[in-house]
Amino acid sequence: MSVSSLVMTSRLLAVSLGWGAMVSVPAITQSSTGAVSADSSAVHADSVRASALLATLRLALQGADRTAAVAAAEHDLARLDSMPGVIPQKLVGHNVLQGYYSNFDIDDKLGANARTMIALAKQLPVSVQPRATRIVSEAYRNLASLQANELHPDSAIAVLQAAPAAFPTIPALKDELAPDITRYQMVGHKAPPVYADYWLNRDSTSPPVSWTNGVSVLVFTANWCHSCRDSYPTLTKLSADHASHGLHMVLAVSLDGQFEGTTMTPDQEVAANRKYYVEHHGFTYPIAIQQPQSSATTTPRNDQTFLVAAFPQFIVIDRTGTIRAVLLGWDPYGRRQHALTTIVNQLLSKS
Repeated sequence: MSVSSLVMTSRLLAVSLGWGAMVSVPAITQSSTGAVSADSSAVHADSVRASALLATLRLALQGADRTAAVAAAEHDLARLDSMPGVIPQKLVGHNVLQGYYSNFDIDDKLGANARTMIALAKQLPVSVQPRATRIVSEAYRNLASLQANELHPDSAIAVLQAAPAAFPTIPALKDELAPDITRYQMVGHKAPPVYADYWLNRDSTSPPVSWTNGVSVLVFTANWCHSCRDSYPTLTKLSADHASHGLHMVLAVSLDGQFEGTTMTPDQEVAANRKYYVEHHGFTYPIAIQQPQSSATTTPRNDQTFLVAAFPQFIVIDRTGTIRAVLLGWDPYGRRQHALTTIVNQLLSKS
């Protein structure tokens, strides 16, 4: 998701939660004579100031320099956090940064921020907490992904399953997080087949890819994904180092009706993908390309089957065709690289 999209999402989220109205209601209270009290005026002033800080935070994240943008936004958030009350604005502020951290796989800040979001959500009035369903679910989702990305899928599931009990006032949490639980529960089960409307580096009439001819890494990727591009050197090295030992790479991509902003027919987009993945990046392993299933269901079949939640998403499969890891994203600190390399080496070492 682009930064501009994150900013717009946060604005729409605040409106959908109705927090503009919620903040203004308690902000002004009246004395028995109908006069606005000094304390009420101070609360209202804090609310206005908090909203201004939120606007500044959102604006900061539109900066081209990612490091400077984060630093400026975090400075505004620290000022917001230092204020008394204004819990809704604080929660929205942390949610805005959470989206940015998640988008750019800034893992070292993702977990602490998610825990702060959960703590703030618990401070909301009980009647208001259901409006924060998506914010709370995203916090738990991020905490779970950190566990899964450290090769602890059972811990990821435990994090997600704990959410409904922690927020009995948000009954929708159970359904909201069910797909994420199912994704991590794939670990230990047989990998389903991958389908393609078009193949690159593979005969189009070939049967579905077999997961029992070695250790396989299935990578869901996209040409517009910056984190995906960052992962490609590692994929290339893993393939070069271990292809002779039985490591197989498979990429899964989908057609979007355009490529780098240019509207294209499916055949044109397939050709653009070939130039991008095969010619530019030099990938020699099979690349499955799918079209959306229908105008009503835009998610490709493979993405639905493997419950794709991020790009890139890695499915690591052992020699028996059993899924052994599900990893989301690609962080700039080498943690995902370490996890992927570790699990591949472990599986390859087994006869």
